[in-house]
Amino acid sequence: MRIFYSGITLSGRRTTLRALAKPISPPLADVQIRCEDTGALWRESLVRSPVDGTIDAQGLFLRDAHAVVVVVDSQLSRLQASVEHLARLRAGLVDIGREPETLPIVFQCNKRDLPEVASEAQLRSALEWPHCVYVESVARTGAGVVEALRTAISLVALPKP
Repeated sequence: MRIFYSGITLSGRRTTLRALAKPISPPLADVQIRCEDTGALWRESLVRSPVDGTIDAQGLFLRDAHAVVVVVDSQLSRLQASVEHLARLRAGLVDIGREPETLPIVFQCNKRDLPEVASEAQLRSALEWPHCVYVESVARTGAGVVEALRTAISLVALPKP
């Protein structure tokens, strides 16, 4: 199973991957985590992350992805950047011949512990995708990080209509 981690610079994507590098209980079977910058293997069978903000460089990862976790910086001041990132992600999928509507996405709404964050309604309105789930997180403490990954795995495992 291949899960692609994406998000704007400083969204908490790397912190999320670091949190996932720690032992998870119960363990996740057949899941690998690859670091976006080095490609270094972090776990056993596959979660990948793109290069910062560069959708063009992400094509190889997106081509084989079964799901995407978009780590969103929930601060109101960063919401527009996440909306623009999602548009680039959608365009990148089209460019490599994938139908965006068929790819499940988990929006890991990060930094929920900070002041002046977008409400859940604002996030849902701004970040829309046909087949998605929203999970709140605070990556620096690990809160919600494993839940987002498990949610992505469950979306892949759902029977297709």
